[in-house]
Amino acid sequence: MASEVNPRHNDALKGLVLPTMPESLQQVQAEQAKAEADGDRITAIIAGDVSLAAEVLKTVNSPMFRRRQAISSIPNAVMLLGLDNVLNVVAAVALRNTMDCGQNKLLLTRFWDTAGDVAFAAAVLARELSGVPADMAYTMGLFHDCGIPIMMCRHADYIDVLRTAEQAGSRPLVELEQERYGVHHAQVGYAVSHAWNLREELCSAIGNHHHFPYMMAHDEAFDELVLSLIALLKMAEHISNEFRGTAFRNGVDDVEWERVGMLALGHFDLEPDDFADIVANIIQQLGQS
Repeated sequence: MASEVNPRHNDALKGLVLPTMPESLQQVQAEQAKAEADGDRITAIIAGDVSLAAEVLKTVNSPMFRRRQAISSIPNAVMLLGLDNVLNVVAAVALRNTMDCGQNKLLLTRFWDTAGDVAFAAAVLARELSGVPADMAYTMGLFHDCGIPIMMCRHADYIDVLRTAEQAGSRPLVELEQERYGVHHAQVGYAVSHAWNLREELCSAIGNHHHFPYMMAHDEAFDELVLSLIALLKMAEHISNEFRGTAFRNGVDDVEWERVGMLALGHFDLEPDDFADIVANIIQQLGQS
């Protein structure tokens, strides 16, 4: 196994239509990249996209950010969160707004509901267990499986592959995808996150999030932030499954948790009993959101 996923050289990606980065996000990134970014300009860009602005406010007012008072305006959101945090939030909510192939509506709705749960749980875990910024963990949670709806839209038989991967004793989903399509969803997710100019650590974590056992066995070869992002993700996926029960890809993630759960907890020196308390707390928060 290569130490890094690099799908830019994978010919199988050429047949997939990747979501185009929204112009508003391109403008925000361009402004944020300047030596002296103009917060007022970024505020104006976000506010000018009505649907994006509404989603940003919904996100920043979620329990993830633990604000005592609701943030009612984009200027306040930018001021309180900071430009880097706002950029991650904008990227995360823009992703969902741009990915809809018009097919499998119910499955896509379930997918995004589950992704939202995972993103929320990852952010809470990041704040309580690690030095990983909560907004970065949130972005990881929302982007990590974005290759799935893309492949679902491209391949009419993709649902069959998902169902096969849920069966007991099945090979991992990424292996089934690779065998049938020559590419797997984590590679597609890497391509999307890279095209959307996310931080390289996020891109690497997204592309490698099904390689966690290998990475932990060779942890000296990997960035600590990448390992932490994946460990948080695996715990968050488990929490989402515990919360929803019949969540999208529930069987797939449950099977993987059996293989990687103790590795994820061990990365943060977390005992199972202590994690059980954290799980119960986050599930309670998810039920209230």
